[in-house]
Amino acid sequence: MKKFNKEYIQVTRSYKLEIIANRDKTETAKYLINRFNLYVVQFLGNLYYYNKSESTEGLGELANQAQHTAKGKVKAIKESAKATGNKVNLPMVTHEGVPVKVEINHKTSFDYVVKVPNHWKKNCKLYLMVKSHKKLNQSLKEGWERTSFGELKQDKNGKIYLIVCVQKTVPRASVGNKDCIGVDVGINNAISRSDGYQAQEISSVLKEQKRKQAERQKQGIKSRVNKTTLKQILDKEAKNTVARCSDSKLSLAVESRKILNNLRNGKLQGWARNYFANRCEVLCKENSVFFVEVNPAYTSVTCNGCGERGLRDGKKFECPSCKKTFDADLNASINIAKKGRQAIELIAIRLSRKAKLDA
Repeated sequence: MKKFNKEYIQVTRSYKLEIIANRDKTETAKYLINRFNLYVVQFLGNLYYYNKSESTEGLGELANQAQHTAKGKVKAIKESAKATGNKVNLPMVTHEGVPVKVEINHKTSFDYVVKVPNHWKKNCKLYLMVKSHKKLNQSLKEGWERTSFGELKQDKNGKIYLIVCVQKTVPRASVGNKDCIGVDVGINNAISRSDGYQAQEISSVLKEQKRKQAERQKQGIKSRVNKTTLKQILDKEAKNTVARCSDSKLSLAVESRKILNNLRNGKLQGWARNYFANRCEVLCKENSVFFVEVNPAYTSVTCNGCGERGLRDGKKFECPSCKKTFDADLNASINIAKKGRQAIELIAIRLSRKAKLDA
């Protein structure tokens, strides 16, 4: 592994693995998780309000781990308040994971084994068997390194699972080529890119989701809109887009998430654009692609040719100034790419000035 410096960063992925256990082991693990969360809440209050640590003598390993977790949370809260100047309060902890050591299992057909304290029996460990995941195995083959520790967690349905992480050191993305690809996420096509690519239409996917939700409501079943299908489409497009940027040595420009968080109108709303931007940012870090966010204001109603405001009618955009007609989403993606190039130039100038001052 390369040494850490300004030219390299460490990126992390996490995977959710299934735990295979009988009823007794499952109930013991659930008790362990709930007890850990109670400890964390107790220690958080003392550390945050009174700035003092409690003695964990006689409470065992679990209490020591909980106090270490609470110290980390309080430190992060106070540093955040100092950096932003905003008032903060003590967070509510309900689903914190128990730190556990993950070891390779050589004795049985299971891939990993987790050893946790058994609070029902003194000086006794509980062994939980874990099955690996094909995506985790693929990452390990690609050079990612698995960390020795993971988190034992419980979902809202009461099922226990294990979170494991893999890490990799990659070159930090730099402002080399100032050219970039702009991406617009829309209702007509999942994404439209400034290089002319347009993904599949997602209006039919959204209609099917609404139909299924309406059927559940008629049956008296309360449930949220299932976003899985649309997320899978956006995941696929994010991977393809970042791969295109990586192969062509281009940067990637997307709509600003800070502004998208305030969007609650329209059929697609802000979550899909926000989700796509999050996925792109993670993949750009892993593939050393420079990532930039721009203000999406008026990108869909501004002509990419002359820069004048035009008229949008569904999929069609018409410019009254230069009399040209464009696909509305492609027009928006080209405008996002233009804003991206301007933002990258400003970042390059700022970094250059900073380097001269540091020299």
